[in-house]
Amino acid sequence: METKILDIASTHTDADLMDNSPSSLINQEPVENTPFTLITTDEGSFCAMGLYRITEIYPTKDEAISKATNLSWNNLVTVMMIFLKK
Repeated sequence: METKILDIASTHTDADLMDNSPSSLINQEPVENTPFTLITTDEGSFCAMGLYRITEIYPTKDEAISKATNLSWNNLVTVMMIFLKK
């Protein structure tokens, strides 16, 4: 069964369903002390919250985690939008 991740990182007004067919899941691990999950594919790494991708795809795990855990207004609004969509 293939899991689809919703892309909320590119826009805060409409989450698009990401097509995961060109990339394959390599690893999935929780980000310590956060509600986020680090997803690593053959294209790079990104952070997700539930089924929602909250960061762009970065070449390194550390860069993806750094962007997700940065306490910025952009990240705050992204997490709020996830809760509003549920």
